[in-house]
Formats: sequence, structure tokens, C-alpha cells
Amino acid sequence: MRNPVHPLSPRIPGSRRGGVGRSATLAATVFALLAPTGCSDAERSTDPPVNELPALTLVEELRLGDVDDPDVGFSQPSSVAQRPDGTFAVVEAQGLQIRVYEADGTPLHRFGSRGEGPGEFGMVPSIGWVGDTLWAMDGGHERLTNFRADGTVLGAHRIETLEVPLPSGRGTIFPIVPREDGTLTGHLVRVMVRQDDPETGVAPGDRIPVPLVRYGLQGQVLDTLGLLDKPNPRIWSREIARIPEPDIIQLGDRRVRIPAPPPALPYFEGTDDGYVEFRAPTPSGGGVHEVEIYRVHPGSDTVWARSLRWRPVAYTAEDLDSIATRAARSGGGFTAAGGSPPSPPEGWEELRDRIQTRMDFPSHQPFASATWLGNDGTLWIRLRGPESATQVEWLRVGADGELRGRLILGVQDRLLWSHGDEVWVSEPDDLGVPWLVRYRIEAD
Repeated sequence: MRNPVHPLSPRIPGSRRGGVGRSATLAATVFALLAPTGCSDAERSTDPPVNELPALTLVEELRLGDVDDPDVGFSQPSSVAQRPDGTFAVVEAQGLQIRVYEADGTPLHRFGSRGEGPGEFGMVPSIGWVGDTLWAMDGGHERLTNFRADGTVLGAHRIETLEVPLPSGRGTIFPIVPREDGTLTGHLVRVMVRQDDPETGVAPGDRIPVPLVRYGLQGQVLDTLGLLDKPNPRIWSREIARIPEPDIIQLGDRRVRIPAPPPALPYFEGTDDGYVEFRAPTPSGGGVHEVEIYRVHPGSDTVWARSLRWRPVAYTAEDLDSIATRAARSGGGFTAAGGSPPSPPEGWEELRDRIQTRMDFPSHQPFASATWLGNDGTLWIRLRGPESATQVEWLRVGADGELRGRLILGVQDRLLWSHGDEVWVSEPDDLGVPWLVRYRIEAD
């Protein structure tokens, strides 16, 4: 049973293992911050469309990996944490292992595995440094473990998770964003819906203030930083997010989902002191469109707001055929990350044609397909492009709202860590084997 946080009578209870000693003080703090967050108009941009800006240059500084030796190479590097002296740690997701290296890539230590005990993980952890201490957060065990760089366990602590009632379930607040003072900021990161859940008392359309919570490295709630005026729209229920129910084709005993265009929901990234959101409605045609980006602190007006100009990419007949083919061959429309596509079902060509006649896509693609927040607060936005593209464009917007430029990466590359002009990328080779690469970003 997790700690509840009711949006109308907020309280932040004590530890799951104890009482509610801090609830009265924190309730008063939270209640005083219930004023709505203001929102000013975004500053109009006169810059060229972002997808027409010159691309920045990536200079390779270090490359780690091996095709044949799993002790040297990687199967699935999932996150990186780098210290100011260049020492860095990498999570190898397949074995739930942490590897520590010197700045030049010399291996130092490796530790961790799947399990229940101290120093073991139930799911892929996220990691970060505070001085010489490496913390690893395991959402599976709801546990925060502190290590020395050699893997010595300094402490394993239960995370004091908090819940926010939603119209069709409960969202969990979890510490996810490192702060400069060595603590972590908690955001609403997942929604659990169970058939036996009691009524939450929250109706569609209700305002749902979400506490922004500061956590210590022992997993404890330290204080409440304020209230955000709404949860992340991409983890709301279908009813709140206005996502239509999936369209299904029944083919014998198989049910195949008809691909749908991406929903025109805002993108949301939690920061150490609030959130960054951008709004990009589905374009109605070609020409130059605008995207609005906001950085918001709890209980205050928008810190900054700006617009970006962008020229949307049209869906081509080849794009739509590729989308329908992928759905028909997989039988469901997607393949798990890192997995191999299943064998195509018999008669998939006929199924593709049926799918394509039922697909209802607009003329042009939305602005973005993903966002990612760098370790210095930079917002990375992956721009949409042709389905057949082997490279993708990433737009960088600084924590101050200034445009930091456009980068070109491989379509399968994954951003793992960035700060200033340094960025770590997981980059698969032609065989699909990932290499860990550190780049320096340079302007042309």
C-alpha cells in the first residue's frame, strides 16, 4: 500500500514503514501553493525553420565496445553517469550490471546483478553521482542503493513513494531528476490501474495538482517544492488524454490493431524545479508552422516561453505503405525495443492492403517523435522525418530557452547522457551490436 496524496486535501505522509509525522507541516506548505500556474504567450520567433538550420558537428572522443567479447562490449547500455573528473558509470541492462571506467575508458569495476539482495536489482536502474557516491534507483524494488565506485554497498533504502489519485487509477510519484545539491526531484512517472481499485474521487475534467517533491539519497521525502498544475498528459487515462480507442481488424482468431497517427498531445519533461512542455498541434498542411515551448516552476508564472518555426514533413505513399506493412508483418503494429520482428503471418500482404484502407492519417507529420532531458536541463527534441530515414534530427533547447542547434544521429542511436557540449550515445553498428560513444558537439 503506497502513501496517498489527495489533490484537494494534500498531505505528504511519513515513511511507508512509519507514521505521518511530517504531514501537518507539509500539508500547510502544499496548501499555500494551490494558486494556479500562470502562462504567458510564447515569444514569437523570427528564426528560420528549425529543420533548415545548419547541423552541428559531432567529434568522437571515445568509443567502447566489442562485437565478440561480452566482457568488453555491450548488449544494451541503458544509461550513463559521468563525474566532473571524467570518471563514468554505465548500466548494462541485459545483466543489470553497473560498469565503472576512468575518463579514458579504462575499466575499473563492475558490480550488480538481478536479484533481491543489497546491490542487486529487480529492473534496470537509473544512476547518478553525488561526490564519490554512486546512487542506483531500482523501480522494481522501489529501492535506492548507494555504492562506492568499487561496488561496495553503502546503504539500500526503500523509496518513500507517493500516490496521486487520477480519474481512472493512481499515479506514482518517484524520484527521477538529480539536483545540484545532491538530492532528487520526484515526478509522477507511472499510472497503475487495477480492477479492484476503489473509486478515486477524481472526475474527468477535475483539476489535478501534483506535488513536486524533493527526495534524499536514503529514499526519504525531504520537502515539497510546490504543486504542478497538472500531471504529464502522456500518462493520463484515455478519457482525459482524449486518445481514441484502437481500431481493430479481426482476422480469424487474431486481432490486429490499425495504426493510428500520433496523438497531438503536449510533450512533457520533468526538470529539477518544474517541467518543460511543448505544444505542437498536428499540422493542417505544408508551409511554416509554430511550436510553443514553456518552462514552468510550481506555484509561479511561466519562467520562459518561446516559439519555434518548423516546416512539417508530408506523409508520402511510401511512408503509409511502410507503416501498414510493419503492422501486417508483426500482427500488432510494433516490436519491443531490442527485440527481433516476429515471423510474418501467412497472407500478410492481403492484411497490409486491408489495414491501409482503414488507416486515417493527416497530410503532414507532427513536429516530434520523442523528447529527452539532458543532465544540464537541455531539452532534446527528436524531429519527425520519412519512415525510410536512416538518420534523424535532434533539436536542442537550453534550460534558458535558447536554441542550441540541430544534430544528426542514426535512427537507432539512443541518447544516454549529456551536459554542455558532451554527449554519450548508444550507437549500434551494421550488425546491431551497440557501441558506447562519447562525442563533443561543435558548431560549424
